[in-house]
Amino acid sequence: MTDVKIVVGANFGDEGKGLMADYFCHQAVSQGKKCLNVLTNGGAQRGHTVVTPTGKRHVFKHFGSGTFAGADTYLLKSFILNPMEFIRELNEFRANDYRIPDVFVDPRCRWTTPYDMLINQIVEECRDQQRHGSCGMGIWETIKRWEGRRNDPSNLFFVFASLPYDDQVKYLKSVRNTYMPEVLKTYGIKNIPLSWRSIVNAPELIDHFIADVRQMSGYVKQYPVTFGGIHKRYDTVVFENGQGLLLDQNRIEYGDHTTPSCTGVCELKELLTGLPLSGVSLEACYVTRTYMTRHGAGLFKTECDKSSLFHTSVSDVTNQTNQFQGALRYGELLLNPLMNRIRMDSLPLQGLPCGVKLSVAVTHADERQFDYFDLHEIADAIYISDGPCRTNISVHTEND
Repeated sequence: MTDVKIVVGANFGDEGKGLMADYFCHQAVSQGKKCLNVLTNGGAQRGHTVVTPTGKRHVFKHFGSGTFAGADTYLLKSFILNPMEFIRELNEFRANDYRIPDVFVDPRCRWTTPYDMLINQIVEECRDQQRHGSCGMGIWETIKRWEGRRNDPSNLFFVFASLPYDDQVKYLKSVRNTYMPEVLKTYGIKNIPLSWRSIVNAPELIDHFIADVRQMSGYVKQYPVTFGGIHKRYDTVVFENGQGLLLDQNRIEYGDHTTPSCTGVCELKELLTGLPLSGVSLEACYVTRTYMTRHGAGLFKTECDKSSLFHTSVSDVTNQTNQFQGALRYGELLLNPLMNRIRMDSLPLQGLPCGVKLSVAVTHADERQFDYFDLHEIADAIYISDGPCRTNISVHTEND
């Protein structure tokens, strides 16, 4: 490993992290380097869009956004597996004849059951006008179940996948029949709503899920020595974070409207510490649109009417209005708070035994004008994207 890139969302997510991960992976592969794209936090609620110069378009969830560029994928222990979504995405790759990368999975990854997702969706529906704007993927619920059954070896994906069929059914029925009603009661829902009962109790749900688990476990590569061993196989490693800095689990000013993970570089600092970084080139790239967006409910200080931001009609193909997250919200991007977020988040990297380069990627520059010059105060380089794919990116330094 000679090059490390870290791609971080600077706001509430949806900034263009997929675009930049694809860009960095393509840079490496086009130079003959072997590239590993590492998914860090979050899980199947990710939606990182990549559009290639030839027009291929995909919203990546379980596969790294550098897949089209030729990178392999590694899922860190902080990534939450969703076998149903993994197989759906894998089948989409096969149907479109896309390149399918090698996928390595840390054996400590948590995994989502269909009942975690159903709890999430039922609770959101029952909140009615007070919805949080969750994406319905059961991320919080997966973490709660895992913590409540911390000593159960079935919490480990590869352990569960290797169990006999009857034991897998027994585990899932215990989640459905015992755990699920108990959790719903904590939200004030005494009984599963009538409209959901046929879905929750469908016997084929368990069988289909077990089939997905077995298919996924047969495809991915369990690497028992974790990231500390596999990075040696690759010249370039591109870490692709999920969500954005303002959704970090420690942003207490946003109450319940955050994500249960670290969205910045602090956990990656711990991962990189102790690795042989002498001579390694490390760049942390913070991504922002020329404006701000946010999904769901929660504080949004600079929110404004979309029409006040743009002179022409602007639409977001990926972020369509849906029953859980509602419509995408828009707001002004304030430069000083943005730079302060980046400064604070990047501080832990300064202690690493290698040179650290900071950069900012400004996407959607074709939609709204943005004076990026002041970003040179914190950034060694600025990437400007005026379109949806890697060929639309230009690089600017302070001397330009």
